[in-house]
Amino acid sequence: MMQFPVVQMFRKMRGKPEFPDGVRGSGDVLSHFSGIHCRITYWKVHDALHRVFEKLSNFSSDIAKSFECPVIHVNGDHPEDVVKATRLAVAYREKFRKDVFINMVCYRRWGHNELDDPSFTQPVMYRVIEGRDSVPRQYADELIDQGVLTEEEMKKEKDAHTAKLMESFKAIESTPPVSVFVNL
Repeated sequence: MMQFPVVQMFRKMRGKPEFPDGVRGSGDVLSHFSGIHCRITYWKVHDALHRVFEKLSNFSSDIAKSFECPVIHVNGDHPEDVVKATRLAVAYREKFRKDVFINMVCYRRWGHNELDDPSFTQPVMYRVIEGRDSVPRQYADELIDQGVLTEEEMKKEKDAHTAKLMESFKAIESTPPVSVFVNL
């Protein structure tokens, strides 16, 4: 979620108020406000990296053409390539002070939401997906094979991350909504 506070993400997933009382308006557009900036004045903190997650269409990032923005295509199955693409996009933005799109070609393992079972509408594709390890598991196996880390170290990191997520999840009720993208 690109630096979005985890406890706020869990609040949103639970249907809790997403914004403080002083914020007027709500909905999908306001919720995704940080990713929509085309041809706006450059600021040092300007979020000009547009993330496009391509699933069904070969032309998801074509909107970039209308703004004459470059598009960097990257395979979401390869985390190190995603990092390289992101660094390239940041370097481009910093040097030329223009927007840039990252088109990550990937898939949803479990559908659009908790009620969606994509195997009904895409049975062949989801049989293939079900037969694959997850991207984190594939990457961990690759790092273990290369001797970068051991299975025990990977498990320790995974357990520590899970503990952080659980801590944030438990804080849902005691944490008020914050205005992450909208200045009051």
